[in-house]
Amino acid sequence: MSHDPWAFIGPGCDYSSSPVASFTTHWEVPMVTAGARAIGFERFEAVTNTGPTHNKLGEFGQKIQEHFGWRRHAMLIFSDNKDANDDRACFFAVEGLYTTFGRHNVSMHDYIILDDNVDYQELVQEIQDHGRGQHQLTSSSLS
Repeated sequence: MSHDPWAFIGPGCDYSSSPVASFTTHWEVPMVTAGARAIGFERFEAVTNTGPTHNKLGEFGQKIQEHFGWRRHAMLIFSDNKDANDDRACFFAVEGLYTTFGRHNVSMHDYIILDDNVDYQELVQEIQDHGRGQHQLTSSSLS
């Protein structure tokens, strides 16, 4: 700040962009980045994202459903395992679809699988049995 910057370029990852976005918003200096794709960055007025955001991914998914007239939805399952850098690659990407579909009256249910020894055939059968909104899927119903 001692050199009176007119903009910050970068950083390129969601995790490092968060504190920089907080400071640049406070200092009223724009931040231009291809990172900061997570939905939470919408609250920072000083952030300009030059790349695709996860919110746009959600809007794209919704437009595909509208275009083809799809009225039934599948469950989206992803791995939330952290890598060696403590990064969760799928978490923010799925966030865009999850929040956009939720705003368009798509019932969303999530289930956390912590055990590596999962009987996927039983899990899929449970989803099929309860996938019409009759019962909410809970961890106790699958144990």
